[in-house]
Amino acid sequence: MTKDVNVISETCVHVFVTDRSHGSRARVALLDPWPGESSLAETARQYSLNQSSDASESLVFAGINAEKQQGLTLPVRWYEHAREVDFCGSGALAAAQVLFEQMGFKPPLRLASRRRLLTIARHSVGVCFKVEGFHYQTADIPDFCQACFGAMPLRAATVGDENGYWVFQFAGDLLHLQPNFAQLSRATSRAVIATSRLSRGNCDYALRYFAPQYGIDEGWATGSANSIAAGYWHEVLQETAFRAIQYCVTGNAQSTEMLAEIDAGFVSIAGKAVISSAA
Repeated sequence: MTKDVNVISETCVHVFVTDRSHGSRARVALLDPWPGESSLAETARQYSLNQSSDASESLVFAGINAEKQQGLTLPVRWYEHAREVDFCGSGALAAAQVLFEQMGFKPPLRLASRRRLLTIARHSVGVCFKVEGFHYQTADIPDFCQACFGAMPLRAATVGDENGYWVFQFAGDLLHLQPNFAQLSRATSRAVIATSRLSRGNCDYALRYFAPQYGIDEGWATGSANSIAAGYWHEVLQETAFRAIQYCVTGNAQSTEMLAEIDAGFVSIAGKAVISSAA
């Protein structure tokens, strides 16, 4: 950590934990006082250099103060491989678990990043975050899909600007997709959320998340991607509550489940978070 970044605590948290999955991992660093943006970026860079090559952790900075009443708004920043990201759902839930369980803050709280305001609270399965819903623009299916995934989607939509997201709805099992990450990096600057409707089991839809342009070939247990997928299926099905399963086939094949709810233009994502270590 840089000398002008005062770390109160540093904690490793597993998020979206189920009976069959250990979930994704995030490291939460609580800071007081809140430093400048350049200091945060340098600290994230140093952390990334010290990370082992096989480690896959989101880094979360959250600012705190002595007051622990409900309704506080705390600053937060998320980093992946030393690159700041606009929104990290697993990082939000990891911060919630540390703030509530370890630091004694009282829910609900608000987390303010550069562009987003999230509310974090307790949930029957653990913790949850709520964020304003996303605007979806129906799009033509791009030609690169066949070369990049070995299949063509049924429908396509975009979220955000040219550095935002593609949402591709595929037919059938997402495990059959064969992503070509090099071609995908060249084809688009958008991250890709692949999703499909499920007709078996207890889940409503499946998703996979790809962002090789930003150093993440395939994301694992990404609450931000699921908040976008949930809003997409809300528009398609006009339903408001979902159970989703996210697959990750790259590396060690894994899957995890998370809950999603749509209410009054907001998306809530819930999951179990477990503190695994504190430094």
